[in-house]
Amino acid sequence: MFNDIINEAMMDKSIDIENHMSKMKEMFKDNQIKTNVGQMLISSHDYKGDLHGIISFLNNYKWKEKEMRVDRIQGLDKPTNNDKVLEISNSFKKNGNINKDPLITVDALHGISPQSEKHAIMFDGHHRHKGLLFTGIDKTPVYHGTYIHGNIEELEDQNSDNIITESSKIDKIELTADERSAVNKKYGKVDCSFFKNAKTGKYFCMTHRAGSKEYDLPTDIPIGTVKFVSSTS
Repeated sequence: MFNDIINEAMMDKSIDIENHMSKMKEMFKDNQIKTNVGQMLISSHDYKGDLHGIISFLNNYKWKEKEMRVDRIQGLDKPTNNDKVLEISNSFKKNGNINKDPLITVDALHGISPQSEKHAIMFDGHHRHKGLLFTGIDKTPVYHGTYIHGNIEELEDQNSDNIITESSKIDKIELTADERSAVNKKYGKVDCSFFKNAKTGKYFCMTHRAGSKEYDLPTDIPIGTVKFVSSTS
């Protein structure tokens, strides 16, 4: 079913889904669950291939795959198509009343806990969730995100190889116009700042909470690291 969703999304020529998929794999190559969640969201019509927004969302959570009771998942207020729900329910029955494709759930959305105690918030998969309820399936696999935005220790655990937290103590030099142009061309709009270390002559990016390690050129900083540091802003 997941492959069918991706193939359908590929038909939308207004969004470069294939390119976004490749970028997602590159950024999260050491975290398969993050990659899977990102690819599912990129291929979803609800998010219109918003790569920057999806990356920021992913970096706000610590992800793991688990099994969850279907009745403990609380959906957002999204319209669903009854014909599609019935089609999905029939596909579950053909597979022995099993959902093989995880739903995407979180424990809090932008820091707001679910309205019902001990329920997870479903971020994506509303048709499948209704299909599960309609079919009478009790449990489903999920990719579950635990909200960690603002918890720098948790953030470092996921990106520790490329992240430092003492950038504010470095004697910083602003980038030249040419360097700034090269940075903008490679990374686009990001929520972190780029500097040169006056002592080492090397470059890094930073926010008020975290910064990258230093590199010979500002454009040598990995894209995934830049996106991650931006998410801490």
